[in-house]
Amino acid sequence: MSLHRWSGWPGAYCLKCGSEHALENAIGLNCYDPFTDKFDTPEHQKEVEDADCVCPVEDEENKP
Repeated sequence: MSLHRWSGWPGAYCLKCGSEHALENAIGLNCYDPFTDKFDTPEHQKEVEDADCVCPVEDEENKP
């Protein structure tokens, strides 16, 4: 397994697997406030925490 290769912010997505950045989505949906470091519900916090940081696409499979 390898790390995601993010496209850049805002609007980050993985260039290898297409996954969206979970924390960025939470900020955009008003589920997370980065200034207070608080989530609106424990369920939203768990969703972001459970988001896998490891990309399912190996680097060897996606060489330029």
